[in-house]
Amino acid sequence: MKNEIFILIIIGIVLFLYPPNSSKKNDTSASKMLITQGTNDISIIPDKFNTGIDESISLYIITEFTTYQNIVYTDNGISIVLDLFYRNKDLGEFTIIENIDFSEKPFAIYNDDKVTTKKTIIFRNCKFSKMSTNPKVTNVTYQFKNCTFTNFNGSNATFNKCYFGGTSADGINPYKNVTVKNSYIADLAHIQYDKVVHSDGVQIYGYKDMDATDIHFKNCRFEIPIIPFINSSSAINACLFVGLEYSNANNISFTDCIINGGGFTISVIAKPPFKVSNIVFKNLKLGAAKKFKNIYPNSKKLATFKNVQEISKLYVSSVWRENGTIHLSVTNDTSVEKKLIVITKHGSYEFLVPACYKSSKLTTDDKLTFQDYPFDIEYIVMSSDWVVCYDTSITSENQIRFVNWGTKPVYITKPKTVQKLK
Repeated sequence: MKNEIFILIIIGIVLFLYPPNSSKKNDTSASKMLITQGTNDISIIPDKFNTGIDESISLYIITEFTTYQNIVYTDNGISIVLDLFYRNKDLGEFTIIENIDFSEKPFAIYNDDKVTTKKTIIFRNCKFSKMSTNPKVTNVTYQFKNCTFTNFNGSNATFNKCYFGGTSADGINPYKNVTVKNSYIADLAHIQYDKVVHSDGVQIYGYKDMDATDIHFKNCRFEIPIIPFINSSSAINACLFVGLEYSNANNISFTDCIINGGGFTISVIAKPPFKVSNIVFKNLKLGAAKKFKNIYPNSKKLATFKNVQEISKLYVSSVWRENGTIHLSVTNDTSVEKKLIVITKHGSYEFLVPACYKSSKLTTDDKLTFQDYPFDIEYIVMSSDWVVCYDTSITSENQIRFVNWGTKPVYITKPKTVQKLK
């Protein structure tokens, strides 16, 4: 009974705050159109709601020398250490480590180069600050699923639905054999007194005597605006920085990603005598938060760029139902205020989504934080069997998200605000 009352209260609040415009929902004389899925409905955009740890699950906290779930963790005074030879030599071919908070200290892997058989360590729903694996390729590979990091550096790792950021440091420093999918790298501008910070979303600088190879990012999102701070030398360099200082690089790709921020959003540089080959940036959407330009000069001479375009419309990433309501995560990476139209079986809702700040226009007087940007804004409407969203501030490709929880096709009446939709 209490749950039913709570749901009714939530619905009442939503209807009061966002009353649907339902004056035409019973107008059968107007033309109807069938709603179908688009590319944004099939490959879900990463955001703060669908990446990183599940905060509803309690994590076991490890801060010192301990044994947990038959695995020994040591404390060297600086880091929590997982020793794969002297302390945990008998681990099997596959080891699962899940629901643990390691974030009180950096976390490091030791002695994986001494492992003589193939092993896979799988981390699920774990939280890290700085996490390190061996830069060189070993017999041990690492899989991370729904994990949260301030930084990762290392080799032989795959990531799915992970979150990196929330500090002043690079999000990821991959060396070799690293694949990142469906993940979110964000919020890297933080005050660091008496310390010069040079942060990148991804920085690939190579490793001595080993080329940076087989590094791939697919369907990842970067939100890394430059935020000016008083009394701080904090700086954001680039969202994607292939800047070879210690080795050559080969077979590196960034595909189907949304990238917003940086001084230059993408930079490719090779310090002599090092060279790069087969570096590909493909199907990328770039936002307005950069300070200078999208691509650093001469980068196009070193890498291949295919279908790299500026973002022109809103996007809706996570969509879920909860307590009789629909929740929508909406982002505006453009420099123009946008109008979002949300249509359900109950009618239509309108929301004005603020423009993304341009870093080139900001000063310390603006006193911004990452939370002031129009990233992952949560809008709530009354629950329905389906929901379809439009950006009505442009003249084509207006439909930006469609979810149908039911089994029947969805037909809607064209609202006046989307009459140009065909």
